[in-house]
Amino acid sequence: GYGIDLSEHNSSDIDLSKYDFVILRANWWTTKDKKFEYFANKCEELKIPYREGKIWTTDAMYRETINNINKRRKEGCIAVEMEISAVQALCSYLNINYFPFIYGADRLDENIYNPSVLGNLNIDKRLFHYEIAKKIALIIDHRY
Repeated sequence: GYGIDLSEHNSSDIDLSKYDFVILRANWWTTKDKKFEYFANKCEELKIPYREGKIWTTDAMYRETINNINKRRKEGCIAVEMEISAVQALCSYLNINYFPFIYGADRLDENIYNPSVLGNLNIDKRLFHYEIAKKIALIIDHRY
């Protein structure tokens, strides 16, 4: 499917009808995303599936144990990421803009190993996705 990651940093006039799914940012830390309700209503109107939930962050290697996964699920987590928090902390300290782009990798919600989709692409396709992310980051960076 073809999807998009949306937050208050996106324009409200995006044509969502061309997407199969949407990732909505409900909040940033404790700050509610200003456009979450708007985009959620649009998705419901167009019958585009989205999931709302927390993302668990850790920089500890191999800490996604069954007990931790179950604990985080009970807290409402739908994903785990392992790199952004450390890089964001450094960038905040150095006052550098940082634009993480998250894609689904190893799945923790199944009993079998389900490897990354992007990780299985050849290098040319990975670089293609990188160039798109870089262009988006440059556009966002020029707005602020």
